[in-house]
Amino acid sequence: MADDREERPLLPMERPALRWLGGFVRPYRGRLAAVLSLSLLSTCLALGQPYLTKLLIDRGLLARRMDAVLVLCAAMLAVALAATALGGLNRMLYIGVSGRILFAVREAVYRHLMTLAPTFYARISGGDLMARLDGDVAEIQRFCVDSLLAGINGVVALAATLALLVSLNWRLSALALVLLPAEVLFLRAMRPRVELHTRRLRERASELGAFFFETIPAVKFVQSVGAEQREASRLHALNDAYLTDLLRLQLVNFATGAVPNLMTSLSG
Repeated sequence: MADDREERPLLPMERPALRWLGGFVRPYRGRLAAVLSLSLLSTCLALGQPYLTKLLIDRGLLARRMDAVLVLCAAMLAVALAATALGGLNRMLYIGVSGRILFAVREAVYRHLMTLAPTFYARISGGDLMARLDGDVAEIQRFCVDSLLAGINGVVALAATLALLVSLNWRLSALALVLLPAEVLFLRAMRPRVELHTRRLRERASELGAFFFETIPAVKFVQSVGAEQREASRLHALNDAYLTDLLRLQLVNFATGAVPNLMTSLSG
């Protein structure tokens, strides 16, 4: 048992959080590299479709060359099928590695909980612990896997898109990028609001978890004192609070994505 405890990744309070998360990601870096490579390849194939469309119009339809039209249509179909196949394979690989990292983090947190003193459990409700084991651990996994993959893929996709735009028409590309600094500033300004509403929603989920954890085992007691309606009213209030915060978060997320898209459309 002592050897197992030494080999497990340490918890955040035992060493810096990012190093702790890295302990779960490093064993799967080969699979993550494969997922990233497939994702980048799929992105490049998707970016090739506009270029093939341009060739279809210029060298096929406008030039009235049916042989070129047939060849380019076949190429577009082949690219679409390849991108679909790569996307499916990438999805399966991603789910596998992502699930393994999630379960490893959850098991490490659970093992740590088993070592805590009874005074800790006297301060923290069981529902809150359940919500954190289920929801918060999943968010940590998304941060250390999804954010990494999305960030790298996004940078490469942006660079490839800019290169494609410039190769097609650099004047229109420069016009489309006029509002890019404003979009970046807007996203930076919206980030604290997204974090605030996300944190509030997690707290609401924790409150709901605590309510079910406390009331369901005590159903007989609730019935004995005739408190069914009171507990149902409590649940209704918790649901209303959760829905209110959920709608606020959705509104903030919508504005965060819609405003930059609108700016891009206007600049185009």
